[in-house]
Amino acid sequence: MNNTSLDSLKKSSYVLIFLFFIFPPFGLVYYFLYGSQSLKIRAIFGIFTVVIVYFMSPYVSDGINLYHNKMWLKMSKRLHSAFRYNESTDFYKKINPNKGLESLSHKMTLFQKEMDLSLPQKEKYPFQSLLDISLIYYKEIQSKSNLKSVVLSEVLDPFLIDLEMSKTGASEKSFYRGIYRDYSLYLDLLEFSILLNQDVKSVDTLLNQVLSLRAEIASSYELFRLQNLLMTYFLLYNPSKIKSHSKFISEIGDYASQSQYNFLAYYTRASFYFLNKNYELALNDFLQIFKYQTKYYDVYQKIKLCLTELNRLKEMQVIDDYSLSEDLRFSYAKIDESLKLSKKILKSKFKVYSKLMVENLHNRGHILKNLSKDYVQARKHFQKILKVDEKERKEEAYFNLIMIELNTKNFKACEKYIAQLNEEYPMTSYKTKTNFIDLYLSIMKTIQ
Repeated sequence: MNNTSLDSLKKSSYVLIFLFFIFPPFGLVYYFLYGSQSLKIRAIFGIFTVVIVYFMSPYVSDGINLYHNKMWLKMSKRLHSAFRYNESTDFYKKINPNKGLESLSHKMTLFQKEMDLSLPQKEKYPFQSLLDISLIYYKEIQSKSNLKSVVLSEVLDPFLIDLEMSKTGASEKSFYRGIYRDYSLYLDLLEFSILLNQDVKSVDTLLNQVLSLRAEIASSYELFRLQNLLMTYFLLYNPSKIKSHSKFISEIGDYASQSQYNFLAYYTRASFYFLNKNYELALNDFLQIFKYQTKYYDVYQKIKLCLTELNRLKEMQVIDDYSLSEDLRFSYAKIDESLKLSKKILKSKFKVYSKLMVENLHNRGHILKNLSKDYVQARKHFQKILKVDEKERKEEAYFNLIMIELNTKNFKACEKYIAQLNEEYPMTSYKTKTNFIDLYLSIMKTIQ
């Protein structure tokens, strides 16, 4: 190649565009050395570009950080849905949130994830550091609002009369954007603090923050949850003021009856029974939590204490086997080992297993249907749930049986279970899906 052709190539706009596309700094140097404009213009352009890049670098950095955060969150969710909780948590730790709300939300979620992992995997996350972050963010809220501290006795003493919160007088529209979000966040933090048995000073600080936020929102927002938290607060920190309250057991019973997943209500009622040495009722409520979430704070230890008081400590083997089978399924994704261990307790005669049986059958049925594709055994498990008539899992058992019969092309049985589901649960959440299945079955009949 002669010198003329080389000079032409050096000054070619296509080469310049290519270098800017591959790596902009190379493109900039190339333009400065071989650009067609005068050296002065190229120097001015280079200085101007460097200045722009300098001022734009924080925004570019934020954009890259945001992209990475979305990627880590996506990976974390994907692994979470695949029961690979430990790996999911590792990816979640890679997220680098901004300060303030994002940082607090991220730390709280990470704390909850690590709480849900089995004990050997837990990184003893210092809860105090979470409280420190929450205090910094609360001060940010105060700086842009007119939030005022609340005198606890002025709110808690009237609450103790009838276990109901007084009205706030605030409208549905918050005085600044995001107060409802912040209020829910601090309710979560207060629940963590109470159930982790933090010192009363830390809990009272959080309670003051929660009540000051609540003073600025409509009274009805998350009212039951706050009342439940206050009952738990008194029961665990000052039981003399509430455990003999005439309305306590009926009120907490109402909260527990709202949902089988209202763990806080069941935990509070169980603690009340335990304080009053009614260990059988306490055990039943602790087991209600344990069968769904084996790592819920100290529920495992509370079950052990109840069984000890009832002189039934040998039943802890069932509790240990069930807990380990759940750890193998969720934390380690060792499905075969989980199935083997959960099978061990299927025929247990211990009374404590009667409270775990349906959930054990449900969990095994899901694994056998969705992962192992053992439709015969899965069908037996879900059919047994129907015979037990377990309200908490019966609707799901019907739908799983519908899908099993659909996959095995047993269309008559599929239609039978759809009819039974619709009869027993007219407002079933599976209505749309079963309607499509009904349509498919009709088409299949026409073809045949």
